[in-house]
Amino acid sequence: MPMNTSGWTWLPMVWRLWHSSGVREATAMRRAPDLILLDLNLPRMDGREVLAQIKQDTTLKTIPTIILTTSAAEADIATSYQLHANSYLRKPVQLDEFEALVKSINDFWLIKVVLPEQGHSE
Repeated sequence: MPMNTSGWTWLPMVWRLWHSSGVREATAMRRAPDLILLDLNLPRMDGREVLAQIKQDTTLKTIPTIILTTSAAEADIATSYQLHANSYLRKPVQLDEFEALVKSINDFWLIKVVLPEQGHSE
């Protein structure tokens, strides 16, 4: 259910928070997330490394992986798509723009797009 915090309506929690301890823990989860939001700037492991691991893992590779980062560097954009990111979005600075972006991610990836059922990656 949506929560309201300081006047901001949060979308239902559909993503699991993954710390940079990474892909091994994610594959051990009972149910994989429907969508992965990944920042390139992580504290312990580079987001590009995490993306490469996700896309090499048979359990995780079909989960849409969205890069959501502050980087506008062409090299980051190109590398992310070469590593099979499903989309690359820049985080807006303004809260209202960020809210709109998150809503559009939800509307597109979790409502409009038809995704395979979990366990049917091959």
